[in-house]
Amino acid sequence: MKRYPGKTVRRPGFTIVEILVVLAIIGILVAITATAASQVILRQKVSVTETTVLKVSRMVDAQWQAVFDDAMKDNSPLYTFYLNGDPTNATPALRFQGLLAMAGGDSNRARLIWAKLRLRQEFPMNITEATSVIRDNSAPIPFIRLPAKPAYVSYFTTGLPLSPQRQEWALCLYLALNSVRGGRDAHLDQSLSTNELLDRGDGRPEIVDGWGNGLALYRWPALNAEVDALCPQGPNARNRDPHDPRGLLLDGAWWTSPTGGRWAFEQLCHLVSPAPPAANQYPVGEKLQVSRARAYYMVPVVASAGRYLPDPGQPSGVHPTLGIWQPGQIYGPNVPDMMDYAPVAPPLYAIFDARRSFDDNIYSYRLRLGARGD
Repeated sequence: MKRYPGKTVRRPGFTIVEILVVLAIIGILVAITATAASQVILRQKVSVTETTVLKVSRMVDAQWQAVFDDAMKDNSPLYTFYLNGDPTNATPALRFQGLLAMAGGDSNRARLIWAKLRLRQEFPMNITEATSVIRDNSAPIPFIRLPAKPAYVSYFTTGLPLSPQRQEWALCLYLALNSVRGGRDAHLDQSLSTNELLDRGDGRPEIVDGWGNGLALYRWPALNAEVDALCPQGPNARNRDPHDPRGLLLDGAWWTSPTGGRWAFEQLCHLVSPAPPAANQYPVGEKLQVSRARAYYMVPVVASAGRYLPDPGQPSGVHPTLGIWQPGQIYGPNVPDMMDYAPVAPPLYAIFDARRSFDDNIYSYRLRLGARGD
């Protein structure tokens, strides 16, 4: 074999085609890896959110029932005061008719209405509710004038200014669950992890999901067809409200009473039935008060917006993360509901149903059935 001193044997290099092929293969591998990684991260966030929603939902259920039970047993002078009202107060702005007048003279219904009002007072869904007097618009004087909890008012009006990035439904959920009830402190900071609580710089924590968005509570989702369909007694049962097994709110005489107690109740708490009882709903010989109308099935719902947030161009009445109506956008300034937004003309209540909600919202009622909310 001949050798040529001073000469180097050059090896052939990669062609441009070979380089492009290698780069394409690398790009495909990177894309596959990135997609797989993003799916893992997504599943982790969904799993974290589902765990948090269920955990918070159980807390809500326990405290919700405790507040209701306490109100149903309340025989304090304060309850007597609100039962009888103060219609002749020297200050006209402080006058109100009382629970008994609102209930059409039925003491049992008055007690139930009191318990529902206490639930609203203890579980506000926005800052306005947390800091405002619960008052109906009945004339000439309201039926009820229940002040906001002083601790809630102080929470939002003292200390650091509220963060502009706040999600007030999540602030209110934290505040409601962290309240001292029956001498017991909830110790929410110990029950939830640091990843489930977010302080946006104003010293007021929010309960958040896996994406860092605030969880929302809907007290009485009367207008959500999917929740209503979950009633254990079935769609045709009459007394479907878990807190009103006797159907006190369905009494036909109260529904048709000219005093407007039912209207005031629905304004402050929730709609009672899909439709008022009509004359042709009563069989021959049946008393008027034995209405055939059925109640909505209502359980408090904790919800997360999931992966996708709604289009920012949606109406102001739509929840900014959940894409479903906020309280008071259909039936008045104080009616909490959970109807789904659809860009359609009125009458809104006739065309909304649960199937139009954002598919990736994660709801506590779905998780309880073992179904995923994403």
